[in-house]
Amino acid sequence: MRTVLVWLALAALIAGCADWNPAARHPADNKSRTFRSPPILDLREPMALGARAIPPRLDPNAGFRPWFMLRGRGGLPAEPRHDIWDVGDMTGRYLESLIQARHMGISSPALSLAEWRMQTNLFSSLGQDGLVHDPSGAIVHSFSQGSALFGLLAWFEDTGDAQVRRAMEGLITAQLRRARKPGDQRVDPTVQLEKSSGSHLAGYQIFPAIRFYELTGYPDALELAEGLTR
Repeated sequence: MRTVLVWLALAALIAGCADWNPAARHPADNKSRTFRSPPILDLREPMALGARAIPPRLDPNAGFRPWFMLRGRGGLPAEPRHDIWDVGDMTGRYLESLIQARHMGISSPALSLAEWRMQTNLFSSLGQDGLVHDPSGAIVHSFSQGSALFGLLAWFEDTGDAQVRRAMEGLITAQLRRARKPGDQRVDPTVQLEKSSGSHLAGYQIFPAIRFYELTGYPDALELAEGLTR
């Protein structure tokens, strides 16, 4: 009797295994599920908004020098103001931004004109010493020198222009020339920290210097970048 029961149980198990189909347990999953591409972050619209905000912020009465800020009144922008950051800092940032926007397919006659004006403005601010100067002749802040490097770098990567290359070489060498050189460190004395040997705001210049060295092999660019990191 026990043998018969064992054989019956074994037969039932084999029959059940033969009928079992794992795909049949979730038929909807295999038939209705469709492939969907992952969401994509599209930055073209915000980039276009930012780019279109640049031309109106160039002062036609000051050689299209950018305004640095808009003073508000009653919660609304009411009065544009110039500041020390107009020259070098804003011109470099705006130039780089307009070039990058153009690479993303964002272009118009107004943006092309603004890009040319920023190029002209940036070139005109470079003194014979290679550094960026404001209209009074004063050398602008070290951070603004860094922004100018970013603008020149974007311009050089975009065109390979020999004049732009010379301007960037001149600015890098000028920064290196005025740096103090304790050991293998390079310290910009205009922004040196009080309780440290470093000059952290000059560190803004490290990336464009390294990238320029990668593109050209210019030795001063590597020395400046290495020295500022220490």
